[in-house]
Amino acid sequence: MSKIPEEILRFYDENRLDGEKNVLVCVSGGADSVCLMHAMRALFGDKVSVCHFNHNLRGDESDGDERFVRDYCEKNGIEFFSGSGDVASYASAHSVGVEDAARRLRYEFFDSVCRGGYIATAHSADDQLETILLRIARGTGLKGLCGIPPVRGNIIRPLLGVTRADIEGYIAENHLTYRTDSTNLTDDYARNLVRHRVVPALRELNPRCAEHAESMASALREDEKYLSEASKGELLFSELLALPYPLAARRLMAALPSLESKHIKSILSMKPADSLSVPGASLRRDWDELVIDPVEKSFSPVVLAEGGNEIPELGYKITKEDIISAVVHKSFTSFLFKKQKVCGNITVRPRKEGDAIRLSDKTGTKSLKKLFIERRIPAHERSAVPVICDESGVIAVLGIGSDVRTHVKPGDESVKITFYKGENS
Repeated sequence: MSKIPEEILRFYDENRLDGEKNVLVCVSGGADSVCLMHAMRALFGDKVSVCHFNHNLRGDESDGDERFVRDYCEKNGIEFFSGSGDVASYASAHSVGVEDAARRLRYEFFDSVCRGGYIATAHSADDQLETILLRIARGTGLKGLCGIPPVRGNIIRPLLGVTRADIEGYIAENHLTYRTDSTNLTDDYARNLVRHRVVPALRELNPRCAEHAESMASALREDEKYLSEASKGELLFSELLALPYPLAARRLMAALPSLESKHIKSILSMKPADSLSVPGASLRRDWDELVIDPVEKSFSPVVLAEGGNEIPELGYKITKEDIISAVVHKSFTSFLFKKQKVCGNITVRPRKEGDAIRLSDKTGTKSLKKLFIERRIPAHERSAVPVICDESGVIAVLGIGSDVRTHVKPGDESVKITFYKGENS
């Protein structure tokens, strides 16, 4: 009998997840996701719903995957959500790879239909091994070797402790059918190259290499967690110099996330009364204490054009597009504005004196100054919070929400604006 249901229950227990909470299972139609869908339904019944995102990359084959998942859900009485996106066009417009574009669009859709429960993806121990190998090849540190996290926010990966062979056994035992993505059979993508050429060689050395990779990643996640906690505390030179160098470096980088490793030795070499400029701050040694004077961050206003836009000072990429809003959901990085209510150009800028926003019909208008204080945003960082305005005033604030004046309903002609941080957002 397959161990997969037992592994899922162990995963829930180990990660202290709530078995009464709804779960949205992301199903591509492939063996891994079909296995997860079937096992989760067997364990949690109607608490489990299913979603599928059509990337429109393989023509009729992509549409066939969507039909396959939809038909399975209709036949088995499972609540089903579908979404789609033009991944190729998005990748071209935003100068990102196809895999990155697909991931961005896919997860945005998952979040839009989640309704507050867990989002379950079918990553396995084999996916973990491939991810770690790719990161080693591209260059990584301890955090990268921790691999795919089992839980990130409301995203869970219940199959991370099982292998692809385990999944194939479950599929056969339960007489399940699935779809095969033709692009997985080629070496056109880096992950496929690792899967087809590197992993088989490792399996010749040790057939259990995928399980060992997940065990290693799990142990390193504990190390990373401990070191991150141990790096917190007051920045006194007597304590910093008494610590092992890696821990002293972590403590400094926890206090100053913009630091690079090349700055650490310079900081630890500071004498009393010395000062030093580093990214985002000016440092001075006041006898035993390291005093940090943050440099106020800001950026130049950007009038948004259709397609891609950037705020280089903050590392943000911003997309603007006209859509018909099919699903209205709460997000703090992606905003929908009713097109008829938007006045003139949309600009992203730092806050100004007197800026205010009304986030709900149930609340009054509140100044951004008061909101930033309530959200405990440090004073030196407030001018780096993107404020989205039209020619009549503030319509949204990144990380906080949008103004009721431009709220949309399903079916409205809308302007969609989405923020991405760097390449991996």
